[in-house]
Parts: sequence; structure tokens; C-alpha cells
Amino acid sequence: MSTILIKNATVLTMDSSRRIIEDGAVFINGNRVEAVGKTDEIAKNYKAEKVFNGHGKAVLPGLVNTHNHLWCILTKGMGTDLPLVNWLNSCLHLMAPNLRENDFYLSGLLANIEAIKSGCTTNADFAYFHLKTQPNGAKKIIQSFQDTGVRCVYGRGMCDTGAEAGVTPDIIENTKDSLNQADNLIREYNGTSDGMIRIWVAPAAIFINTTELLVGCRELANKYKTGIMMHIAETADFDAYARQVYHMGELDYYNSIGLLGPDVLGAHCVWIDDRGIRIFRDKDVKVSHNPTSNMFLHDGIAPIPRFIEAGVTVGMATDGAGSNGNLDMISALKHAALLHKVHIDAAAITAEKVLEMATIDGSKCLGMQDEVGSIEKGKKADLIIMNLKNPHIAPVSSLSQSLVYSATSECVETSIINGKVVMENRRITTVDEEKVVDDIIKITDELVVKSNMLHFKERPWKTIAY
Repeated sequence: MSTILIKNATVLTMDSSRRIIEDGAVFINGNRVEAVGKTDEIAKNYKAEKVFNGHGKAVLPGLVNTHNHLWCILTKGMGTDLPLVNWLNSCLHLMAPNLRENDFYLSGLLANIEAIKSGCTTNADFAYFHLKTQPNGAKKIIQSFQDTGVRCVYGRGMCDTGAEAGVTPDIIENTKDSLNQADNLIREYNGTSDGMIRIWVAPAAIFINTTELLVGCRELANKYKTGIMMHIAETADFDAYARQVYHMGELDYYNSIGLLGPDVLGAHCVWIDDRGIRIFRDKDVKVSHNPTSNMFLHDGIAPIPRFIEAGVTVGMATDGAGSNGNLDMISALKHAALLHKVHIDAAAITAEKVLEMATIDGSKCLGMQDEVGSIEKGKKADLIIMNLKNPHIAPVSSLSQSLVYSATSECVETSIINGKVVMENRRITTVDEEKVVDDIIKITDELVVKSNMLHFKERPWKTIAY
């Protein structure tokens, strides 16, 4: 097993005491952290094959992105200035039927490269849908995680209705086929790649999933002790649909069919009132906060401070690049803090709390708190090294404040995932970044033309040549 020593750094552990160790060190043996403490103590007792000098740098747990749509990186810069449903129907649903297997793979590569370069080490991909014409799309996305070295929670997307809502027939599955394929995917991949791959079920949203499918998802989660991720209350339309079709509110409907529980991660959760927050608390449902996307799509402002006050676990996320602009987790930290300050007051959410949401609380959302989210002995070696002398963040008076309000992704210098250095000095070590970008430009040009999406450009479509 390989060994790594990071010394002379400021270590932000995010452990139960939230220790910050000045002149600290971390020793990694194989894929786990073996020791954390002061440099003089650790360096004296542990020798490593690879040593990082952390002088002027901070070491912190890798960031956990609790909600993403990797393939949507192909829609960057398209469908902007539109609310959610319009964006879905005029952008995503146009491109989706034209995706090929290799498009899933390349988009996964680029999305995970961007994740690594912004400090993310665990990426939850809500696959949203599965094309009947491309049955191996899921495996291609999973392969992109394996090849880049990013820790994966893959949500097997499901959509078995919704034509009346504008969903293209190409992504509407047969209910039983969808559940059977999810079952097969869990059995084939869950816990594989040294535990780096986890498979969840991901019914997309209330208006494109039947009751039969949602009940089947609950049965699969119970059977395999895995999780359920779902878009919940992203817009006011979700609850209105539930009242029209099921004659009760959205959360009451989920409760009535036994869907909710501690293994459920609700993405967005914007239009939730105090009663809904109590349901989340009582059922221990987790929340994935997507501040940038919620602003981008005019979804609204999720009541995150009230969730936190009620004791609900909240994690951070970017959402897909198409409804964000990028997958930059560092920028999402600042957006999360500022959004609630402007809406409530200057102390609505502190920098310290945002960092918890992006690390240890994010790991709780994904059921991985015993493995990642903090730097502690015995936990998986998922951590990042940030340059505190980068002009964006220097000078640093308060580490937590500076990480949230001053840092940019350019400050992320090195990333270690499962004990493997996947980026060093901002250079990706696992895949050819330049080739991936060139390939993505080519396939995006082809997809935009094939999908009749030229209207998203003021001039004839052509991606910028580098």
C-alpha cells in the first residue's frame, strides 16, 4: 500500500470537535487516514513514500456534492433565463433523446474533472432519466467515475409517466422494466471499486413518476439498504400537482405511500412550510441545498436556516451545469451563505455552517459519515490541499471565513481520493484533461445541430475554439 504524508499545514479536520490544527500533519496509509496531529509528532513517527509540504496551505476534507446531473454539462450556456419547466422542455428534453453512449462517458469525465478542480471528492449523480435507446448509459457514467477516481453515488434515474407535462416519450420507461433495471444495476455495481461506487434509486419528480414506481423504489431501498434521491418541492408546481392528482400535499402523498425515511435525500426542497419541515425532521429526511441552481431557474429560496434550526441534515450541491453554469463547489459555498443573508439577515448562515454542509453534513446526506466528510483516523483518505497564498484568498485572517467568502476553485491545489492523488498542482493525474475538453466540444456541436437547438445562440452555433 502507498503512503502519503502532508506536513506543516493548517488542518481543518471537521471532526466532532471541529479541530483546526496549526502546523498540522496527516498521514495516509493506503486508502485511509492513519494519523492526524501536530507535524513534529506525526513526522517523527510516520515515514511516507510521498511527502507534501503544506506550509502556507490548508488541508480539509474533500467537498461532498449531494446533487448533480453529470450529462447536463453538455448544456452549459443553453436554455438560460428560463424557469424550470420551460428550461426542461426547451433544452434538456430536446438534447436527451439524441445522446449516444460515449456522450454519457465524456460528459461524466468532464463533470468529474471540474469536480476535482473545485475541491469535490464525492459526487452524487442524479441520472434523471435512462434512454431506452442507450441502455448502457448508466455504465458509461459509472466508468467515468472509475477512470477519474472520484467517489460516486449514482442515482439510477426513473421516469415512467409525464407526457402531459412535456416529457419526451424517449425517456419514459415501463415501470416494471425501470425497477428491474435498477435492481440489476445495484446488484452489479453497489459497493464495487473498493467501495467507491454506490448505487441509489432516483425517481425524478412527482409529476413524472407513478405511485407504483415510487412504492417500488421504497422496496428496492429496503431490500438493498441503499438510498432514494428525489427532486422535492423544487417549485410550487410540485405541491399543486399533488393536490390536483392525489388530493393532498406533496409531502403528505409521499408519507401516505411510505416513501419518506432517513435514507431519502430531497433535492432543492424550496417550497416547504413549517409543517413540512417538521415532517422532514420526524422522518429524518435529508436536504440537498442547491443555491446557485435555485437562483438560476427562479425556483425560490429554500428555507435552509429553518431546516437547520429544526435539526434537519442539510448538504451542499451544485445541481447540473446546465442549471448552474458550472460545477464549482467552492462558488456554491459563497452562494449558500449570501443567498440567506440577503433574504433574512447577515447571520442567517455562518461560514462555519456552510463548511459543515459541504463536508460532514454532506456525507451524512449520502449515508457516508463513517467514511468521509472529516479528517480522522480510520476514515477514507478523501482530502484536498488549498493554497492560502493564492491571491484570491490571501491574506487569511479566519480560515473558515476566507474559505467561504474569499477562496475560488483556483485555490484548490491538490486532491486525494481514496488515498490516490487525482490532482497535483492543479494537474489532473487520472485522465487527459485537454483531450476530454476537445472531445466534448466536438460532440456538443454535433448534438446541438442534431437536437435542433441552434436557437440558443444569437448567431449560428459554434462552440468557441481553443
